[in-house]
Formats: sequence, C-alpha cells, structure tokens
Amino acid sequence: MRLFDSNISKNHSGKYSIIDKKIQLRYGDEYRAGFRGLGPFSLHLVASAPVGNGSISITIILGADEVVFFETIELGRQNREFSFNIEPKKSGVFKVLVEVVDKNAGRCLVSRVLINDSKKINSKANNKNYTLKNHDYEYLNKLSTKIGIIVPYSMHGGAEIYLKNILTELSSSNINFHILYLSKNSKSLSSGYSEIFAGSINRLKSQVILNKYSHVIFYNSLSIYNLLSTLKGDGLISSKIIEIYHSDFTWSDSVSKLKSRENVDISIRVSDGLLNDVAGLRKVETIPVGIDLGRFKNSHRKTLRAKYNISNDKPIIGIVARMSPEKNIDYALSIASKMSDFLFLFLGTGPMLSDYSSKNKLNNVVFMGHKDNIEDYHSIFDALLLTSNIEGTPISIIEAMASERVVFSTRVGMIPDIISNGENGFFITGSAEDDASLIRDNFNNRLVGKNARKSVSKNNIELTAKAFVDVLFDKYEFIPNEIPKNIGEFI
Repeated sequence: MRLFDSNISKNHSGKYSIIDKKIQLRYGDEYRAGFRGLGPFSLHLVASAPVGNGSISITIILGADEVVFFETIELGRQNREFSFNIEPKKSGVFKVLVEVVDKNAGRCLVSRVLINDSKKINSKANNKNYTLKNHDYEYLNKLSTKIGIIVPYSMHGGAEIYLKNILTELSSSNINFHILYLSKNSKSLSSGYSEIFAGSINRLKSQVILNKYSHVIFYNSLSIYNLLSTLKGDGLISSKIIEIYHSDFTWSDSVSKLKSRENVDISIRVSDGLLNDVAGLRKVETIPVGIDLGRFKNSHRKTLRAKYNISNDKPIIGIVARMSPEKNIDYALSIASKMSDFLFLFLGTGPMLSDYSSKNKLNNVVFMGHKDNIEDYHSIFDALLLTSNIEGTPISIIEAMASERVVFSTRVGMIPDIISNGENGFFITGSAEDDASLIRDNFNNRLVGKNARKSVSKNNIELTAKAFVDVLFDKYEFIPNEIPKNIGEFI
C-alpha cells in the first residue's frame, strides 16, 4: 500500500520550490512531509544535482523527535535512484525530511519521494542495516565454565569499556563471568554477572584459588600480574591466564613497564603496534576495540539538538574525554578561543572538571560532565576534537567515526593505527592558529566522515566478541563427547 507520493500528495511543507513536479533544494532548504505507518515500509527516492555534485540527507522521524532512519546520499548530474527498507519499532505518524547538507552544493532536484507499506524491497543502492542482531555463538551455549575478570582500579577508562562491551555482547551465552573488584568505588562492568568485591590483594588471592576459574583475565596492573604469575608458577591455580593489553601508558603500577612475561597463556592486544617489544609471550592475538555499530550512527543532528535544547546556529565541536592532565584540555580551550563562531561541548568527568568549569571565561565553551547517551551527542557534534598528550586506543574516536563525524586528533598512542590523515580523519599540528583553520576548513567534510564509518567496520562488537571467545577457547575444549568434523582445523 502506498503511504506517500511527493508527485501527488499535498501533505508537505518547508523551504523549497517546485519545478515540473520536482522538488528544488539549495543549502539550508528542507522538504517535509507527513504520513501514517503501521509497520515496515520502503522509501524510494530519485534525485540529481544538475550543476555538479551535491549531498542530501533523508530522515524519517516518528512523532515529535524519534529518529528511526537517517542517511546521507551523494548525487550526480544524472538522476540516481535510492531505496531503503525501514523497520520502525512502533507504528504512528511519521515525518520524512529531505535537506541539502553540502554547503558548496548548487541546486539539488528531487524528482520523487515514494513510501510504500512493505516488508522487504530490493535496493538499488548500498543500503545499510543499522540493527545488529545477537550473534549465535554456536558452541558457547554448550560451555559450562567460570571465568574471573580482575578490575584493579576505581577509574573507568578504555580498558574497562573494552571489556564491558564484550561482556554485554556475550550476556546471552552460557559463560559464567565473575567480576572481581579491588575497589568498591569501581564502576560496574557487569551485565548481570556475579560481582565480588575483594578489597585487597590477599582476599583476591583467596578468591582466585577457591573459585578454580578456567580462565583469569587481567589488564594494566603490575601487582595483579605478579600475583597471578606467582600462583600459576607455584601450582596453586591451573587457570589459563589472559592479559588484555590496551596501551603503553605507564604509571607506578603499570604492567607496561615490564618487558617480559611469565605464565601468561594468551596476550590479547587491541592493536598490532602493541607488545612487539615484550619477551616471553606464548600466544599473542589482536582483537580491536569493539562497539555497537547499530548504536553509533549518523542520526539527524537538528532533531537531537532540539531535543536537548542545544543551539543550532553554530557548528559544534565535541570533546569526549576524562578531565585530567594527560587529556590536554587546556590546548582544546586555546583552539576554542580562536573559533568564537563555533560551539565547543566538553563531555566527561574527572579530577579537573570543577577547576575547568569555574575558570572558563569563553562564551562558546560548555562543560557538560558525564553523559550516558553518548551516541546522541556524537550525532549532535559536527566533529570531534581529541588533544591528548598520552593515549592508548581511545574509544571516543571510534564512536565518532562510526557516527560519520570528522575526527581531529593528536598523533599519539595507537591513534595512527586508526586514522589516516586526510582520508578518514585529521591530525592536529600543535599550533592553535593552524589547528583552528584545519578544523574550520574540514569539520563538514562528508567524504572523510563516510570513510571514517567504513574504516571502523572491523570494530563491530559482534566480530570482536566472537574473536574474543574463539581466542579463549578451543572450540571443543569444554564440550564432552563432541568430535570435530575436521580435526585438522584445530591443530
């Protein structure tokens, strides 16, 4: 059943002109139309940019502000056809919104917008499926095993988020994770798993011995490594020892200071550039940071800015970081001071948040603290700025790239493994004047944003979580009476 047809419907509004039934749009124009939908529907659009290349965005909004679909498409001089299958979770009154997003584009002509009630269509474009289903991990449901994960510190940084994302993805499996905390101030990693507050190294030692874990996972802490290596070496535990290695950043208790390992069965690094100078490693596997690509996507920024009462009259640069010295927030502020026509939103908490907030004198800077719905803010931003002096593999960059936002970052840690300068992001120079110009010239670079999304496809949490458990387990190790069909595959 046809729900909407721009060629015949009168239920439309906005800033545009009509030429021979074609909707003519320029930068800043928009075409809006309403329709009622009861289930899945298809969107078909035919458009061109007669005087050259141009980009338009198509948004489907349910009710007042719930974005159920958003896509940006590139146009050429000849008509191009695009089709999308949309599956909203609820029925109701929808709005379709078409806008020109390229400020350098000339006229864009939309020949037709057609919406049909339909469960499935054959697309003529490269459609994206933004809804990721839980992976069927097959043999995991046959496992009956208990794994201990040791959380050494109260801070909740990249290593903790790395594990939390994997645990959330594996919540439907039959693996029994125990999260062992040394501090009661630690933020929970659990997705319904058992949590044990050890509180001291001695009590942690007792828990590891008594629970007879099949695997014990640790990260970052030298003291935890020393404990586990000693227990394994003395024969007090038979658990496989798994190290998650997130960065080369060093501090008083960092295992990164140690250039050798003993009794660690598997070392999982987040980037190929790590652990190459460490001796005694038995098995090294690279599993990148995983995020839910269905959660982070290019959603409609105007709608979200209105939802959170954020001004839409200036481009917005986002900074998502812990408010601490190594993040070099002062340099981000120096860039902001040279870009008064841009709004800078700082998201994150930390020991210096109150100091920055109280001393801030810039009218275009807002410190917003911690935000749980970070995916909305990545869509609110026009670009992301990271000014850290020290980094591992910052998840904020990957989330921004998945949201098709242009990232401007320092060239530190493992970031060069993620960003190729000028292709899917940009490296800042260290000169506030030059970096302000770099951001101003490229914050709305749609091609770089598109490339960014493509380049983080390997960070799909389904892929990384499956790789994680495949590394931990021989497929048949914990499945009694199961004979491999091709035993050579596992030798």
